[in-house]
Amino acid sequence: MNYYIFNPYHELALANNDENYLPKQSAAKFAEDCALLPIWFNENCTAACRCRLDSQSEWKNITKNFGLKYFLVDTINFSEIKNIQAWGWNKSVCKNLISKGIDKNILPNKEKLQRISELSHRKTAAEALNFLKKSVKIDVEPAVELKTLVEIEVFAENFDETALKSPYSSSGKGVYFARKELSNSVLGWCKRTLKSQGCVLAEKRYNVVQNFAMEFKVTDNQANFVGYSLFETNGKTYTKNILLPDSEIENILAKFISKELLNAVKQALIEFIKQKIVPDYNGFLGVDMFVYEENNRFFLNPCVEINLRATMGLVAHEFYKNFVKNGKKGVFAVDFFKNSADLIFNHQKCAQNSSPKFANHRLSSGYISLCPIFENTQYRIFVEIEKK
Repeated sequence: MNYYIFNPYHELALANNDENYLPKQSAAKFAEDCALLPIWFNENCTAACRCRLDSQSEWKNITKNFGLKYFLVDTINFSEIKNIQAWGWNKSVCKNLISKGIDKNILPNKEKLQRISELSHRKTAAEALNFLKKSVKIDVEPAVELKTLVEIEVFAENFDETALKSPYSSSGKGVYFARKELSNSVLGWCKRTLKSQGCVLAEKRYNVVQNFAMEFKVTDNQANFVGYSLFETNGKTYTKNILLPDSEIENILAKFISKELLNAVKQALIEFIKQKIVPDYNGFLGVDMFVYEENNRFFLNPCVEINLRATMGLVAHEFYKNFVKNGKKGVFAVDFFKNSADLIFNHQKCAQNSSPKFANHRLSSGYISLCPIFENTQYRIFVEIEKK
C-alpha cells in the first residue's frame, strides 16, 4: 500500500524541533479537513479520512467525473504500508508514524531529517540568491541573519521598511514588516523568535507587483522543473493561485521581465538544487519569487523562500495540468470559516450558482471543493473555473 499524509503544519514542527511536537488546534483542524488533498497530485494515492464518506455522494461523483484513481480508507493498517510520502518530513511526523506501527526503514533516517531541517532554514534561500547573483547577475541583496535585538534595530534603521522573518515559516506566517523604529509588538516578536529559533532574517521590504513561484521535483538524484505557480497574498499571507497554462503565466511575467531572464534563473536554480539539495532530499520543492517596482522600473527577486515540501502552488499547477480544460482560466483558493454552518451554506450556494461542467474528464467551468465538506468542516480548498 502507498500512503500520503497531509501535514501542512510542517514548518511549525521544524521550528519547534521536538519529535514530540503537537500542532495547535487550528493547524490540526486544517490537516483533518483537507486530508484528502493529496489525491489530486498523486496518482493512485491512498489517503485516509477520519469521517466516513457514505454521505458524500456529491463529492464522490465529482471525483468520478475526473476519472480520478485513488483509494480511500477509514482505518489504516500501518504495518502494511510499503511506501509513504508526506507534505513535509520532520522529526515529529516520523515519530508519530513509527508509534502507529510503520516500518521506520521506509522513513527518512535521523541524518536525512537533520539535513532537511538545515536546508529548510531561510539561510538556504539566501545562499541560493548569492548563487544566482553570480550566475545570472541579479542585483538583489539576500536576507541577513541577525542574532541580537541591537543588530535588528541597526538593520531596520537603514530602510524605510524592513521585512523581518523567522528562520522557519511559510505562507506568510512568521513575517513582520517594520519601519525604522521598531514597535513594541515587533520587538516582542523578535525577542521570542531569537529565543526559540536563534536568529531573525532581515531584508529590505520591496514594492511587490507580482508574486509567483517555480516548482521543482527532486528524484533519482535529478532536479526537474515542474512548472509555475502564480499566486496572490493579502500582503504577506497566501490567499489563492491563478489557474493558467505555464505559457500564459510566462506571458504575464514577461510584461515586467524578460523570458530569457526567467529561463536563466530556472536553469541556475536547477544547478543550485543539484549541488545543495539533491544529495539529501527527494520530493517536491518550491522557490517563491516576486517582481518588484523601484524608480518606475521592474526587477526580479528570484529567491524569496525555498520550501522543501509540496506547496499549494504545486497542487494548483498539477490540478490545472491534469484536470482543467486547456486554455481555461480559474482560481485555486484556501479559506476558513469560523462557523461550519456558514461554510456549508457558502458551499451549497457556490455549487448551485456555478455548477461544474466537464469535458473528457476535465473541468471546463464551475466550482468544486477539492475535499469533502462535512457538518464540522471549517477549512476548504476549492477551485472555480470561469465560464468564458
